[in-house]
Amino acid sequence: IYIDNWYWTSVQFEDGKKALNCWLNIVGDKKYIHGFISTKEKNVGIRDIFVEVKYKDSNLNHPQEATFKLIDEKKQEHTLKAETKYLMTLPQSYKDGIAYINETISKFEMDGEIGHGVAEYLRSERNKA
Repeated sequence: IYIDNWYWTSVQFEDGKKALNCWLNIVGDKKYIHGFISTKEKNVGIRDIFVEVKYKDSNLNHPQEATFKLIDEKKQEHTLKAETKYLMTLPQSYKDGIAYINETISKFEMDGEIGHGVAEYLRSERNKA
């Protein structure tokens, strides 16, 4: 399987009453989505994710900000904003191309609450034959 893009985030909010963990994997024209928003009362599954990333440079290896639109199982929309604080880019070569894994420690905001955690962005480039 060739992964074109991967977005993963795990956040703990400051009040300690909410957390989330979700990922979006894009392979060709297919989206694979998993995740949940957790509160002290319940876990609510995430059913769709849309991601918009703002990069520092044109080669797409320095994500600075991202907006994750999360649609939960109750069809409620949540907007999670991420601001990169620390970044490590891990290039991974393989026979058909290269993947860039951008690991970040980020500050998040959702529903007026502040949180901290990890956001990971992967994009792949296939060799052009």
